[in-house]
Amino acid sequence: FLATLFFFILISNFVGLIPGCKTPTGTISVTWALATISFVYFNVWGIKAKGGLGYLKSFAPAGLPKVMVPIIWFLELISTCIRWLTLAVRLYGNMFAGHMVLGIFALASSVFLTCGIQAIDPLTGVLSLPWFLLLIAMYALETLVAFLQAYVFTVLSAVYVQIATSAH
Repeated sequence: FLATLFFFILISNFVGLIPGCKTPTGTISVTWALATISFVYFNVWGIKAKGGLGYLKSFAPAGLPKVMVPIIWFLELISTCIRWLTLAVRLYGNMFAGHMVLGIFALASSVFLTCGIQAIDPLTGVLSLPWFLLLIAMYALETLVAFLQAYVFTVLSAVYVQIATSAH
């Protein structure tokens, strides 16, 4: 499951690096679907490992004062549910923002180059060169981010499975 998740996200992220293509992970509905699958997966494994009631009881560690158990249990329940949100939004935000930056640098490069050609002004055309170099640097950075985001999503999913299945 985790390898499939990693390679799906990685390939989806790399598809977005092809000029003219949009990354699937830059769409919130896709990242919500991935986060939902991961959320269901780690909860199912937690229930398999501890049983339904045991899994719910594991939200409050043993040895707490009786007064603290409902408070800690509620906070852990909220924390578990928020993992769903953070998985989806982290991946979406990073991929969407990175591709917006690539779009801005590509647009700036083409605007300066077009203005230089139309005005027959070599100086304005030369101004597109730094923007183009920044675009190349951003592509290299976005390639690294594409890999890192696939890795982070997968590692977090693995950590959540480990937390759900292990004893505190």
